[in-house]
Amino acid sequence: MSAGTTGSVAYSFGLGFALLLLGSVFPAGDAGYAGIALLAPVGYLASAALALFSFTRDQLGPDQVAPHRAGLAGEAVAVVRDMADGLRHLRRARGAAYAMAAQAGFRVLFGVLALAMLLLYRNDFAGDDLDGVPTQLGLVFAAGALGVLAAAALTPPITRRIGGWRWVTGLLAAVAVALPVFGLPFHPLLLVVLVWVVNVAGHGIKIVVDTTVQRECADAVRGRVFAVNDTTFNLAYVLGMVLASRFIPDDGRSPALLGVAAVGYGCLAVGYAVAGGRWARETRHGGVRRTATMTSVER
Repeated sequence: MSAGTTGSVAYSFGLGFALLLLGSVFPAGDAGYAGIALLAPVGYLASAALALFSFTRDQLGPDQVAPHRAGLAGEAVAVVRDMADGLRHLRRARGAAYAMAAQAGFRVLFGVLALAMLLLYRNDFAGDDLDGVPTQLGLVFAAGALGVLAAAALTPPITRRIGGWRWVTGLLAAVAVALPVFGLPFHPLLLVVLVWVVNVAGHGIKIVVDTTVQRECADAVRGRVFAVNDTTFNLAYVLGMVLASRFIPDDGRSPALLGVAAVGYGCLAVGYAVAGGRWARETRHGGVRRTATMTSVER
């Protein structure tokens, strides 16, 4: 949980740092955005160098490697094969599969909302004055980071009391309600509150999903299942943005799209309450063995 929380908070701080540079080093506008984009590879290269010189080849696994053809093509085939193994394993680990599906749906709609938010602050709230955009978006990203921290603090004690599947259902339902309440007025401060709610939900769901995968998936294939989960997590977000770009107006102000997102989150809440709840009851009544190290989030 701490690694996921740290990563999400670092992401928010990175966005905030970019906005700080945009208001001080780079000018607001297309030239400034291009300058920020050119800085991004520096961070990726630094991360790659840190990983290269901090670990030996075998320290991060896998402990056992299936034979495969050498070279780039062989490695690509091996990756696809391992991902397929992870997908096949999810047919038995249905609790993890249901949670991952709910998270994927959340991320698609999150991508829609993220694009709408950026367009609102860039083309609607700012008007002709782009200098105020970094400051306004800074509040948004700060709210996102605080939402992640709140989810990290709230999720363990709440899931200990009500179970992870109920918490995920409640978070999805909360977003469905918060979207029309805080989103439809299209007021900057209310949208900051909405961002906080959405990020509490997103990270709370991620904690439950990661813990469910840890619990239900066998040691030998757990890494492959996590690879499927992480790939789906990111692709779903991009898919949401791509879909939204086809329909959303240039200023991001679309009550219809917001309504569709609210209905989508509501449907996800109902669907997961049925599927995830049934699986949780089956495993509980079936007397599934639980290890002494299992945390409360896993129930």
